[in-house]
Amino acid sequence: MGELLDRWLANHRGDGTTTSGYEPKVRLHIKPHIGDTAVTEMTDELLDALYRQLETEPCPTNHGKPLGPKTA
Repeated sequence: MGELLDRWLANHRGDGTTTSGYEPKVRLHIKPHIGDTAVTEMTDELLDALYRQLETEPCPTNHGKPLGPKTA
């Protein structure tokens, strides 16, 4: 998943601020959790678990508070 996310970011065709805003979210919040997961092993359940984790566990980049639903 990590390589797929890197390629997606490199090829994203949004404006510069949108793309630059995605990079830290992917690097800090997504890749640490599912970056080592093979694409063929990614499931709805794994993604749902990631969303729940991001919305409930303290996040060091969010002053120790969980991420909000829109960010997660």
